[in-house]
Order: sequence, then structure tokens, then C-alpha cells
Amino acid sequence: MRWRILFLFLCVAIAAGCNLESQLGDAAPSPPGNDGGNDDDDDPGLDAALACMHIEENLTVDLRVSSATPPNAYERITFREWCLDTLFGNELDHKVGNAAAWRATEDDPVVTATSFSGRATRPELAQGARLDIHMLPASGTIPFVRRIHFPDWEGPNGTCQLEMRVYQKDIGATGKRPLLYFHGGGWRNRTTTMLAAEILVPHMIESHVVFMPSYPLILDKDGPKECQQASFQDILDTARAALEWVEENGSVFGAIEGAPVDAMGHSAGGQLATWVATQHPGRVARFINFYGPTEFAQFIDEARPGGLYEEGHGFAKRTLSRLLGVDDLAALERPYDELVMQNSLSEIVAAEGPGVIPPFLFVLGNADTTVPVEQAVTSCNALGGNASEAGGTYACGANGSRVIIVDGADHNFERRCPDDVLAQVFAAFNDDMEADDICPTANADEAEVVTALKAAYAWLRAP
Repeated sequence: MRWRILFLFLCVAIAAGCNLESQLGDAAPSPPGNDGGNDDDDDPGLDAALACMHIEENLTVDLRVSSATPPNAYERITFREWCLDTLFGNELDHKVGNAAAWRATEDDPVVTATSFSGRATRPELAQGARLDIHMLPASGTIPFVRRIHFPDWEGPNGTCQLEMRVYQKDIGATGKRPLLYFHGGGWRNRTTTMLAAEILVPHMIESHVVFMPSYPLILDKDGPKECQQASFQDILDTARAALEWVEENGSVFGAIEGAPVDAMGHSAGGQLATWVATQHPGRVARFINFYGPTEFAQFIDEARPGGLYEEGHGFAKRTLSRLLGVDDLAALERPYDELVMQNSLSEIVAAEGPGVIPPFLFVLGNADTTVPVEQAVTSCNALGGNASEAGGTYACGANGSRVIIVDGADHNFERRCPDDVLAQVFAAFNDDMEADDICPTANADEAEVVTALKAAYAWLRAP
């Protein structure tokens, strides 16, 4: 079971003195997708309860709870209750982002009117935001989160009941800007990546109401089977639907009515934020892309024999091939199809001019082995910037866009993985990724990473 893998992490990372042989018996941790045991028992057991206690005591920060929201306005859930259900619950990968997995508890007709089926949950404390596993320490106010049944997606395995998570500093507060926040995960994972995204929400809720949609996934590696085997176009269509939903319903949750939406994401989520912004420029005010691809055409050009990416970047090549439905990127020839061109910022600028691009901030490392640093450099310079691969901050033209290159940083550079074991846990949930992809061991200076992250969130919060 997956909770056994997590418990293994706790035993090593927290040095809890666990006797794995006595705790797990003869059963070794099963690989993801093959529980190898009986999951009919809803009680996750003493081991999981102890694990949640250790997580709370060793890997969390005590954030404030807003005094502006009365205690009876939200579900009272403790960290340990959240931990048992969210980290150790049975069939975890079928719960995360899946509206079919939760019971509707919201009876406010204004809120339920925003739902595809009238189903929503009351807000509760977003306990995942307390996890202290990122370079930028958790601080501020713990967000409130509620789940809304967001438009369905009809896939090859049935109906996927997608959910929209809404994060607020205070229930009932108004006058905040809307932020559409896409989780990462290579377009095929969400179990760990929605949680990873939630950890960073406290840095945004002072200025924004944060809207985090789930979306259907390619392949069959994660999430309920109804939400699997999507095409890239299906995912993009869902991203567009998420933008429309926020525009139509954001004011119900305190966002400024009629305000253009800000967008943000990490890795695959950064790509989705970039796509939404460049395809709907009048409706997106600004966007941040943390180490997500921005130049599909350039990557395909350079993946050919003799190109910059002929060697290495195997994960990126495989993933882009799957997104585009081809066996070999080298077989593609210009002119590329619409999906490629829509995801090539410099090509959009060349065709339509720099004025169609909203202000952006790209943050990535120059040792990224998944998304090459040349992606951000190419995009920045297409707007008239002078970016290079060297570490530093670069202005990109006249609209306030910038690129921050973190010297020596790899993909996921902001993750802090205690004793390197957390990386093994995340890798167990994210098939086809190595531990170093998830918690990289590149030679980035921690102070530079923290400075870059603080600058990014300050840029987002700026008027």
C-alpha cells in the first residue's frame, strides 16, 4: 500500500526509531497501482496514525488561523484527521481532484449555483499548506479551501467529475484578485502535485483568491480511471473551461468582479498558465511560469540529430511525444501543427507581435535537465529582452516581463527533501520519473533560490 511507502519515508527521514520488520511484517511496500493487499478496511491503522503524528511534529509549521472568519463558518478538521485521509486514505489516487470522491456539504445556494451539478463542500482549513518541505518557509495565514464540482470531462473510461479548489484567506472577504493556479505533474500526475501546489498557497492569498482546477490526465498512471487517457487538446480545453469558470464565478468567492485573471503554474502547470495567457491575452492580466516549457517548436527543432537536445532530456522528449501523439519528435517537420505553434511563445510574437503577450515572469534554473533554460531565454528575447543562460534577472521588452535564471538549479529546485527520502516517496507516486527529477541535487545556492522565490511572489502581488 502507498501509505506503507510514506511510513517508510517517515522512519528514515524523521529517525523515529521504527522497526520496519515489525511494523510491516513480511510485506514489502507495493509499487504504485499494485496495492497488493486488502484495502477494504477503512481504518488506516496505528502505523498511519503514528506517521501523521510524526509529520505534524517534525514537518509542519504552525500557521495562524484568520480571526476574521468565525469558527462556525468552516469545517473544523485537525491536521491529523487531514493527514489520515489525504496522505494515508485508501485509494488515494482516486480521491485527489475527483469530485466523485467527496460528499457535498455546502448548502449555500449562491455557492452551489457555481457548481456543474450543485455539489460543493464547506470550507475547511487547508492543512497541506502547513507542510514545511520547500525552500521558502511556510508563513502567514493558513488558507481556507472548499471544493466545487467543476465541469465534467467525458473520457474513454466514463465521466470524470473534475473539482475546482478555491483558497481564501478569509471567508466572506472581497476585493481580491483572481489567480488561476495549475498544478504540475507532467500532465499525467496529480496525487502528489496538487498537494505540492497547495503548500505554496499561503504566499498568494494576501492579494488573491486562488482557484486550483483539476484536469484530465494523459496515460493511466494517476487519478481515477475516468480521468485518464486524455489528449493534450482535452487538457487545454479544460484549462480554458477553468478560466471561463473563474471569470463567471470568481466574485462569489471574493474576487473582483470583471477583473482580468492572473495565472500561474509549475512545470506542466506553468505550460498551462502560459497557454491560457497567450491564447486569451485580453482576459489574463499577468502570469508566472515556474520551469514549465514555453517553446515547443524550438524544442522539436533542437531534438533532431545535431541539435542542442539530441542528447539528454529523455523525459521531456517522451512526454512531448505523448502529448503530440507521435512516436518520434525528429519525424516532425515544419510547418508544425497548431498545437505546437500555440505553445511556442516566440512563434506567437513573430506572427502577431509582442503586444499580444501579457506581462510574464519565468523562473527556472540553468541546470534544468527536464525543461532547457533556452526555452525561457528564447521567449524573453522574442519580446526584445537580452536574457542569457547565466544566472540573474533579465528584463524582457517593455511590458514588464522578466526572467529569473537560478544558477545551478535543476527542475523542481524549490523542493526541500529531508534526507533525500521524500524524493523516493514522490518518485513512487510519479511513474517514469527518477528521484533526482523530483528533488534535484543540483548545485543551486539555497539563498539564491529563496531570493528568486520571494521575488516571484512579490511580482505576483504587486498592483
